[in-house]
Amino acid sequence: MGYGISDLSSSLAGKRFATICSKNNSDTSPNLVYATGNNILNFTLNWSVANDPLSDIPVPYGANSSSGARFIDSEQALLTNDTANGYTQIFRYDLGTSNLTQLTFDAGDKIDVFIWNAPDYGNLQLLYCTVDDTILPLYEKAGDIFNFVYDIQIPDTSYHYYFSAEPFVFQNNSYLFLCAASEKFIPGLKNNSKPADVWIVALNATQPYFRKVSDSRIALRLDPEVFDTPSEAYIYYYEYYENGNVHPVAMHKCSSGLASVPLSTDDLKNTSLSLKIFPNPANSFIKVSSEKTPDQISINNFMGENILNLIPDKLETAID
Repeated sequence: MGYGISDLSSSLAGKRFATICSKNNSDTSPNLVYATGNNILNFTLNWSVANDPLSDIPVPYGANSSSGARFIDSEQALLTNDTANGYTQIFRYDLGTSNLTQLTFDAGDKIDVFIWNAPDYGNLQLLYCTVDDTILPLYEKAGDIFNFVYDIQIPDTSYHYYFSAEPFVFQNNSYLFLCAASEKFIPGLKNNSKPADVWIVALNATQPYFRKVSDSRIALRLDPEVFDTPSEAYIYYYEYYENGNVHPVAMHKCSSGLASVPLSTDDLKNTSLSLKIFPNPANSFIKVSSEKTPDQISINNFMGENILNLIPDKLETAID
């Protein structure tokens, strides 16, 4: 079986970029949504049937979405936003019927929206978006609208702005990865050097899980993505030059830690200070020292496979 390449827009005037395909694996006629215009800061949204790109249909209520429109999983429908009653709200646009449905109605300007089926919420649809770049609300579907559930609170209060957030499901639980920063990040600025860290969050208010997966260096990190394996979820992200988000200097891979025992909010606050592992590098043994005896220590190899679990009985434990 071979692969071929064809230009879907050669007969269309103007630029087309940032293409996203619908997310229904059984669909024999997928659709595309894409930006049209001069650049990522000046565009409108169009959609077309993948095998009929000349259809090139404008998306209503789409031009104000800073992140563009997104398909809802297993539906031929788009998520987008536009102003309603003084705030930017989330809308659902059905490609088959052209029906437009407003999904959120509360205060705040909403962008970067996702909808997915959450196994840990009885397989109901959850909606996540970012409000005013500073609030991370979660909504649950009720009929044709979504009701507010709670605001996600990162335990480190030095962060005030959030971006590049996206939900994912691992082992039947819903999580969110995101970039967090103390200053607002504005895409497209050539002199943008604000440092940003990458976090993951469990979307369950009764069982909080927060983890900073990027390292402790001061750096600008953007565009995180997730890759799931049967035993672990890995987060990838770009690190950019300090003098701007023009070119990334590296792509990093890090373990989410979801395959091991989750950290609680209290344990997380001083994890980087209280936990020490030495010697580093090690040949035959390591010692783990902590101000608080951990409930369990799990060690994975570089493939994410668990190779050791133990329950320590003191603040310093040797592992052969």
